[in-house]
Amino acid sequence: MLRRDQSRPRVTPATAGRIAECFFSIQGEGVTVGMPAVFIRLQGCSVGCSWCDTKYSWDPAGGHQVTLEALIEDVRAFPCRRAVVTGGEPLESSLFTPLVEALNACGFTFSRLLQSMSTSGTCR
Repeated sequence: MLRRDQSRPRVTPATAGRIAECFFSIQGEGVTVGMPAVFIRLQGCSVGCSWCDTKYSWDPAGGHQVTLEALIEDVRAFPCRRAVVTGGEPLESSLFTPLVEALNACGFTFSRLLQSMSTSGTCR
């Protein structure tokens, strides 16, 4: 019986979307403040909050196109297994659900998903 390597998420090259950036830093808010995390900022936001400090992530055509497979490879290269998915408005991104599923399959933790994600709750 063949078994799939559980450390590698099952993704297809067709799973793609736009991100503003992906970086490693220290969490600055919430219950995990002070802990290292990989931040994945998804591109696109139709909400336009006046207090937003990442307006460069609003334009859905901005940022750069990535496949889920390439993004997961980049994220796994960082020395941390805690992820924060942010935006833009992450729930508007076609990458959101497959990204969270793939990160979970790779052993990434979200202290609490809603605290490890910055969203206004807007969905397409």
